[in-house]
Amino acid sequence: MSLKQTVAVTGATGRQGGSVVNALLATGKYNIRGLTRDPSSAAGQALTAKGVEVVKANLSSSEDVERAFKGADVAWVVTNFWDPVSEIERYQLR
Repeated sequence: MSLKQTVAVTGATGRQGGSVVNALLATGKYNIRGLTRDPSSAAGQALTAKGVEVVKANLSSSEDVERAFKGADVAWVVTNFWDPVSEIERYQLR
């Protein structure tokens, strides 16, 4: 018996991430970890009902990101261009 790989998907409750989650679930080949800012939202609860491991993760927090991706075999990442830039990122862009 082979173990399923875990795929961590950012924006799992959004359009792009949600579509990726649904496509991966349809294959039955992966464990899905859906990253979202609010796991208690209706969309987060719907993913949980589908068997997705839904975890809280703010991509502006390095601690959240490290925790959310720990143990994942694959990462599918989409970011929001409009999210505020952190002070560290602002400094690095100079």
